[in-house]
Amino acid sequence: MYEDINDIGSSREKEKKQNKEDKRRLEQEKREQKEKEKKELELRKKFKLVGPVEVLHQARACVDYKGGKNELTVKQGE
Repeated sequence: MYEDINDIGSSREKEKKQNKEDKRRLEQEKREQKEKEKKELELRKKFKLVGPVEVLHQARACVDYKGGKNELTVKQGE
């Protein structure tokens, strides 16, 4: 019949925490997206790519590899 005052406050705190968490997660996703776009532009300039890039294969590097003049340098996990 009656609600406890402490329950009302705790539910509001939970909502606020949830909203803060959601905002933080969205901001983190935006930062990661900007970082990916920046990296892509950097690679486009470096390799002089024009137009859309069509992905043929995807892979992850197991170890670091320092490329040469005509080879790509990769780090583990990229």
